[in-house]
Amino acid sequence: MIYYTLELSQRSNDLREVEFNRHLMIQKADELRQSSDDLTRFCRTYVVSADTNYRDKYFKVLDIRNGKIARPKNYEHIYWDLLEPIRKNRHPDEKKTSIHGEMSLLPYTKYEFQKLKEAENNSNNLVYMEIEAFNAMDGLFKDKDGEYTIKGEKNQSLAIALLHSTPYHEAKEKIMLPIDEFLSSLTERTKKEVKFLNREIKLLFEKIFILFALGALTLASTFFIIVKKVLQPIDALTKAILSFKHGNGDIEKMEHYDDEIGIMADQFFMMKNKLDDDYKEIKKLALTDPLTQIRNRRSFFEMAKHYLKLAHREDELFSLIMFDIDFFKKINDTYGHLVGDEILKFL
Repeated sequence: MIYYTLELSQRSNDLREVEFNRHLMIQKADELRQSSDDLTRFCRTYVVSADTNYRDKYFKVLDIRNGKIARPKNYEHIYWDLLEPIRKNRHPDEKKTSIHGEMSLLPYTKYEFQKLKEAENNSNNLVYMEIEAFNAMDGLFKDKDGEYTIKGEKNQSLAIALLHSTPYHEAKEKIMLPIDEFLSSLTERTKKEVKFLNREIKLLFEKIFILFALGALTLASTFFIIVKKVLQPIDALTKAILSFKHGNGDIEKMEHYDDEIGIMADQFFMMKNKLDDDYKEIKKLALTDPLTQIRNRRSFFEMAKHYLKLAHREDELFSLIMFDIDFFKKINDTYGHLVGDEILKFL
């Protein structure tokens, strides 16, 4: 039972670990999605408002995600929607770590990790279009080699159009679709793992219940055997000894098993029977004449006293006939005591 209890504890821990890991993996996937949305929000706000504060936030989001600057504490919570100084107070900077590095520490499957990596790469590719919009705000445009060497007038309309264009939305979809596929894969995998572990836990509970039932049955059987073969015989033997001690000789021999208690019971009743026989013999010697083997004077008086009391109790008449043999000594002298004894027994 200890083994199954330990196994049950391990399976329960495994189940909690699966659920906890699922929470962490979804949390990182959501952080990747949120960082992409934060980048979109800040770059669009910048090209519309021309407020460089939003451009700075945009690059800070990128640097945090890529591990170039310190990651705020509980960054996956509400962060960019808070204003300073509340944001800084609630989320002080911690160590530098990239989202890719944190995801590598979690137990993703190869397929799931590839999907998140695909989403991250597509998000990084979208940065090129957003940088193009930023440069348009500064009057920098691509040459034939894709380098921003051409200078001109700031073109805010182009920047806004780039970040609201169909290619931009298609690029956003390429980020979100792998994340959605990852979530579907993780959900199905977690369901299977949870189902398997729940089935294991159920089987272990059943085994523990069976062992507990067998243990209870064994305990009950052991208790019954102890009562039947130990306690009851000891109690019966104790009562017999106490009864015999108080002078009750009419004790029935108890039933017992062929064990140590049975041996003690046999020895007690053998002793009792011997004492009973010795008592009868002593009583016989006390109440009978050793030569004639007939009742003596003491026995006569005891019997007479008994019947006299009985007559008084029953209120009945009591008669006593006594006779003596004259000149019996002559018979003993003439024929001997053996003949005399036989005559006495006959009379």
